[in-house]
Amino acid sequence: MNKRERQNKLVQAIQENRQITASELATKLNVSKRTILRDIQDLEDQGVKILAKHGKLGGYQLQETPNSYEIELTENQLSALFLVLNESQSISTLPY
Repeated sequence: MNKRERQNKLVQAIQENRQITASELATKLNVSKRTILRDIQDLEDQGVKILAKHGKLGGYQLQETPNSYEIELTENQLSALFLVLNESQSISTLPY
């Protein structure tokens, strides 16, 4: 099993168990605990939200994030936002 497959199985195992320790993941995936810790760090660097809980009842779980955000803007607020974003693209950081 390559690294990508292992990391996919790692995420899947965390989802299925809701909370699982690094040792349990290592046993389940037949790798060392250190490999699991490296994979978790790599997944976090890729943007996967993994929450670690320390202590006797600790373990790893995926952090739930909302799928969408609802923003209510008036027509004037929307126009102002558009103008600010449009103007910010023309500003240069060059000294001349």
